[in-house]
Amino acid sequence: MATPVGFVQSDLVIHRNSDISDTEVLIDIKNYHRIQSLDLELNLNYQMRDIFGLTPIVSVGAGVQYIVDLNNELKSFTPEQTDFSAGKGAITSDQPSLQTWSPTLSAGLGFEKRISNNISVGVNGGYLFNINELQKMNSFRTRVHRFNGGIYLRRSF
Repeated sequence: MATPVGFVQSDLVIHRNSDISDTEVLIDIKNYHRIQSLDLELNLNYQMRDIFGLTPIVSVGAGVQYIVDLNNELKSFTPEQTDFSAGKGAITSDQPSLQTWSPTLSAGLGFEKRISNNISVGVNGGYLFNINELQKMNSFRTRVHRFNGGIYLRRSF
């Protein structure tokens, strides 16, 4: 079965409700995938001149990503034909060739509005991607690309 970071092997047990031969079985599979990672990154932020009372901020960065936890779970599967019913199913092995460490690059843009001398509010958005593939298997390759966004309140002392 395909997952966001590669293939996993699974066992499915399908029961026949009647005596049928040479019939294809169509199955609707629902999986759950969770990836937790730790990203350490150094950024260079450049504040430009105010435009209409907003301060544009451009950001570039580089760092490393470490995959702390990867969880693949087979939630349910349902045969689409009434001639078959589902039995038990489980993922038997996860991705065998996953690279847990990967260098990353990022770029972002944000806007900040000063409310008072030491308080400002802002929004930002960024794009981060892995330089190396997290997994290679035959012609299948996986790389992570992420868009991040946020709203913040900053207080200067």
